Amino acid sequence: MKAVTGYHLITPEDLCWRVSHLMKIPNAEYLERTGSENMGARLWRLPPQSANILHKRIRAEEFYFVLEGTDRIRIGEETLTLSKYGGVLVGPDQLRQVFNDTEEEVL
Repeated sequence: MKAVTGYHLITPEDLCWRVSHLMKIPNAEYLERTGSENMGARLWRLPPQSANILHKRIRAEEFYFVLEGTDRIRIGEETLTLSKYGGVLVGPDQLRQVFNDTEEEVL
């Protein structure tokens, strides 16, 4: 895969928030306009009592980082709780599902 050259500044005005097709959860892809083939970064606004789909990646690692609220993630048979500023790196071979079982939005 080709690496980007130089740098790409991303401002809040650059973000395009949309609702995911399957889960109907608002999200914004940070790097889609940069042309990066090696990295992705997406913000998700998980409404109360919502979840994304159970999935895994073929090659990519995924880093989940909580900016607001308390999030939960299933990784294989284990369930982790991530509080504000907590994060977890998940390898491509692991089934994972992020969910919000609280009454507050999670970012």
